Amino acid sequence: MSAFLLLAFPLLVATPALASDPTGTWHSEIGDLSLTRAGDDLSFTYTAVFGPTAHICEGAGVARFAGPLTGGGAAYAWTEGENRVSFEVRESGVTLLVTAGIAPFCGAGWSGDTLTRAHVAPVVRPTNVREYYLELPADLFYCEIAPPVVDRAFKERQISYENVKSGYLLARSEDWPLQVALFKDKKRKVDVIAVNRPCGMGCMCDRFDLMQYADGAWTPWAGTFPAPEAIRKAAGIGEDEGYELVMPERGTDILVVDPETRERRLTIRWSAGEFTVGGR
Repeated sequence: MSAFLLLAFPLLVATPALASDPTGTWHSEIGDLSLTRAGDDLSFTYTAVFGPTAHICEGAGVARFAGPLTGGGAAYAWTEGENRVSFEVRESGVTLLVTAGIAPFCGAGWSGDTLTRAHVAPVVRPTNVREYYLELPADLFYCEIAPPVVDRAFKERQISYENVKSGYLLARSEDWPLQVALFKDKKRKVDVIAVNRPCGMGCMCDRFDLMQYADGAWTPWAGTFPAPEAIRKAAGIGEDEGYELVMPERGTDILVVDPETRERRLTIRWSAGEFTVGGR
């Protein structure tokens, strides 16, 4: 009789119980996830902003129980056609993963997110030269003697002049000027930040960087800038002569000048997301 019952009535697999119900709000650096569990269903609402172009995610639906996770927890799956997003729910957090196709509520550029109960402050997304300046790496503010603390308050104190509307800011880095200029690549929707610390020919603290900022991190700009050899040749500057770059306060032309006389020797133009050698 018992064997007949086992064959006639298959065993039901229950959703693994978590020490705490995942119902509630979960947070990450890019988004927020609200969950409500009812039996084998996990209702969700997910919003996020991600990537260098601040792409928006907005999604809601019901994920179905897919099985237990090794080490504890439960997996749920949300599907729509050929698209599938996995919800891995553990005590430590919730991981969203695209396991097939894309997540239509986010788009092809989103691959997943990991969220926890604790609220995480959103990543700062600068919109002007001053905001970018305040996020600059600490090593740009010194060469030989590191300040005890390089925080936002310290950076504020180093500012000597700013023209936010024009995308230009002048600060100090030890005893040298620190020029910061914002160049916008509208076609690729990328902001390029130029940071220039001129200190004279042969000075080891001379520095010029072109960078991008996304998701709370700085990376070198992927584009190209005329090499020193090309600049010297176009400007007629000898190997034993020095030159200095001057970031633009107005317009987008970087000037190459004589460090002593301040005479313009060359113009480096910014156009269509590229720096090219212009005229003298």
